[in-house]
Amino acid sequence: MAGADKSFESRRAHRSHWLEIYNSLSDVKLSDEFIAVMMEQDARADGTALYWSGDLPGLIPNAERTRGAESTNEDELGHGWVAVGHLDSKRYSDVNFKVSPHAMERDGTIKPHEIIRARWSVTLRSNSRNLEDRQGYTGTSLGLLWGGECAKVIDSRLDGRLQTWAFIKIVQCPLTTNSDPGFERRAMSGVADSGDRRLADR
Repeated sequence: MAGADKSFESRRAHRSHWLEIYNSLSDVKLSDEFIAVMMEQDARADGTALYWSGDLPGLIPNAERTRGAESTNEDELGHGWVAVGHLDSKRYSDVNFKVSPHAMERDGTIKPHEIIRARWSVTLRSNSRNLEDRQGYTGTSLGLLWGGECAKVIDSRLDGRLQTWAFIKIVQCPLTTNSDPGFERRAMSGVADSGDRRLADR
């Protein structure tokens, strides 16, 4: 179901396609929680580093905006680019993050400073073009943003496949959010090791 593509994003897109094919043909639809569990499969197969608001990667400049000298303004630095998904899709597995409707621009990008929450673990990358199965690949993933974590959008763009990407900084989720992190946590429970996080105070 995952496909044989080299990049995690492409394997996940293949999996999403077959999950939605099943849902379109079946009388009994797959729940969003089951889809989240399936989308999380293969996330840490290679022992990729897992990041969250209590264990952050280093800040990096926005490689797709930088011209000449790299910016040292911390407000312009982030933890990496993430594939947000196809925001105009009604299919649950087509979007990797929960994105408020008011956070979306008309062109399919996301407004700066908006907070988005990961539905499942998502790859952090140095830019939006360095997927391993694309021509001219030059980079590697920086690790994974754990499902259920929140991120502040610094920059956003569409790729050639009309998928929304965002340059983000990992932040603590707002206390006022109506989203229940337990939903994502249950989906991740079979993937993350118990030692990856100390959740006693969350």
